[in-house]
Amino acid sequence: MQCARFMRSTTKRLCGTSAPRAARWRREWARPANERANTERQIKRLEIELTNLNRQAARGVDIDLPEYNRRRAQVEALKAKLTEPP
Repeated sequence: MQCARFMRSTTKRLCGTSAPRAARWRREWARPANERANTERQIKRLEIELTNLNRQAARGVDIDLPEYNRRRAQVEALKAKLTEPP
């Protein structure tokens, strides 16, 4: 009987402390939804620009290669930002 009471009180104590900890962690570390949406929009915009540059290069138009590489690096950095833990 005492063992069951001990188990209930321990379970309540453990479960009771984990919920506030989880909520505090979300408040402190989770990225806001609007920040994530802005980053996704930025990635989409840059990928469209890269697609347009690829089309121009395919048509024989000279493109600025360092600028192309800079945009590609920006896309990769933004994608890494989305995948890393907050």
